[in-house]
Amino acid sequence: MLQAKKQFDEHLIEEGFFGQEINHTTYNLARMNMFLHNINYDKFHIELGDTLLNPKLKDNKSFDAIVSNPPYSVKWIGSDDPTLINDERFAPAGILPPKSKADFC
Repeated sequence: MLQAKKQFDEHLIEEGFFGQEINHTTYNLARMNMFLHNINYDKFHIELGDTLLNPKLKDNKSFDAIVSNPPYSVKWIGSDDPTLINDERFAPAGILPPKSKADFC
């Protein structure tokens, strides 16, 4: 996120930074990084949790830029959870990626 900040003018980051991280250590590092780079506490909102199974930032807010580091090769429950096919992120495809292809989520 901080690299993205360098690429955008300050006026594009009026609302701040939003993110979600599954790894507790990385979550804490991200928050500390914000402080170390003089990002005010009220300008970032980072949640702890699994974005694929439990996205925390679902308030229909639009974003000017999205930066991600996909969770490559993580365990994917796929069709073991039949409710996922109704999730708005996966439903348009009509099928869930198989467990062996979690990177396609």
